[in-house]
Amino acid sequence: MITRWFPTEISPVTRSSCGPSCRTISAKGSCSCGGVKAAPARPDDLVQWLPAAGQSRAAAIAIHAGMKKWGIKSDLTWRFFLPNGRCAGQYLCGRDEVWIQRGLDVRSTAETALHELRHHRQHERGEFMDDGEAEGYARVLVADLVASGDLEDAELEAKYAAGIGIWQVSATASESAYYRWDDFASRLYQLLVVLNNGVTTARIDDAGWWDRLVATYGDRLGRNAGSTLTPEYSRQTCINSGLADLWSRWGECAKLEAQLGTQFQTFRSARGALATPTSVEMLRLMPPRIPQPVRGET
Repeated sequence: MITRWFPTEISPVTRSSCGPSCRTISAKGSCSCGGVKAAPARPDDLVQWLPAAGQSRAAAIAIHAGMKKWGIKSDLTWRFFLPNGRCAGQYLCGRDEVWIQRGLDVRSTAETALHELRHHRQHERGEFMDDGEAEGYARVLVADLVASGDLEDAELEAKYAAGIGIWQVSATASESAYYRWDDFASRLYQLLVVLNNGVTTARIDDAGWWDRLVATYGDRLGRNAGSTLTPEYSRQTCINSGLADLWSRWGECAKLEAQLGTQFQTFRSARGALATPTSVEMLRLMPPRIPQPVRGET
């Protein structure tokens, strides 16, 4: 039972109310009950609950940084509570407890934890419970933690748990494999059509085809504009590198088709006439392979 109570502030707040309170106005103060002082009861609307993803790490990082930065000596504990419609955080000075609302984002969690921690420091030093000072110091320290990257781990934890970014499913395994093949094969097919001067039925084996191959793999871009940074290769070097690259890419397409198995035809059938030609169909546009040297033993 409280026999004497010395209020130091009565005001509308969203964070930090360590005395008797209602939904709109909270009072802070100290009491002198006489005899053995028992820890005051927690407010009924502080229903303890597990933190959301990233909150526990964010609060720990923020509180440890605040205790070091502000020279806080006494220990305290921090807990999380279900949203109660009254406040986002609360410091219970008679119990040395910091309470943080569950479900806040990483930055808001850190700001709330530091706001209440600043009240713990004020109580430790017998100072006035100043919400303005607590909020100001909390925001400055959180800005420093964000700038230094100290809160990144907590933000990543919250992001992954929420299924954002790399954990967000965008396609099944077979879809992803098909899209990879389609991107790879379509680029090769377009290059083959360019080298064949737009003809798609069969390869035209004339001097123009080889000239276009040399121009494509010669890397002489911007030459007419006076570029001096592009390299120049001999005609035979361009031909050799071009043929090796075309067949290497064709082989990769064939491997991806084999990996897809029966799913390959399923996806291609759905595309109909828009489906990219298969590796077998592209053979009609492929140039002859470079003869491999025959090595013998003596």
